[in-house]
Amino acid sequence: MTLDQVKELVAGKELEFFLCSFVEMSGAPKAKLVPATHLEDMAEEGAGFAGFAAGNMGQGPHDPDMANIPDFDSLTVVPWSRNIAWVAGNIEVEGEPFPYCPRTILQNQIARAADLGYTLIYWGQVGDPDPGPSSFPQASATAQPGFLTRSELIEEYARRSRRDVGAIDFYRVLALYKGAVIAEGIYARFLQGKTLGPGFEGMTRHAGRLADAALAVADASPLRALRG
Repeated sequence: MTLDQVKELVAGKELEFFLCSFVEMSGAPKAKLVPATHLEDMAEEGAGFAGFAAGNMGQGPHDPDMANIPDFDSLTVVPWSRNIAWVAGNIEVEGEPFPYCPRTILQNQIARAADLGYTLIYWGQVGDPDPGPSSFPQASATAQPGFLTRSELIEEYARRSRRDVGAIDFYRVLALYKGAVIAEGIYARFLQGKTLGPGFEGMTRHAGRLADAALAVADASPLRALRG
């Protein structure tokens, strides 16, 4: 939800207050009730908190205040009072992301896992069929002898980052399906005459290969959620 959409709710007198919320390091939720008349201030500057008083946030009495910057995509009208909306936020201190904000930590971890998922769809390996499971021509470089296999790449990533990669198949499937959607979008623009040039007529074949590869990863994965 955009700020303008939130403003429309306020203008229609549907919302009068916001619970601008975050979670401290021990898992306890914290929130400040912000009047809708201060919506723009909250969106730009966040809701202010004294970190030392807000709980386990790695701050002392001498540290500067924290600002909880709302993420309006999380906005939810609370069922017991329809004029109040709850919104989650990310903590910043002096305009910079705060390293002890649990939401920011989680988002960073998800982003890193997603990055590895995208890397894997471009990473061919020895023994892949032609075209390989990535269907990207760039994958042929890593399919040469001497490069790590996909499994070895995941193991090396886990060793160096010390991160749990138990759910990496989810991110591989997500990356492959996103690639398929993008390929179909390019092909649709080609059919509409909005994308010109040679090669675009075959984009729908890439989409099918990527979708098939996603299903193959899901079917072979130990993650039960991917196998339905």
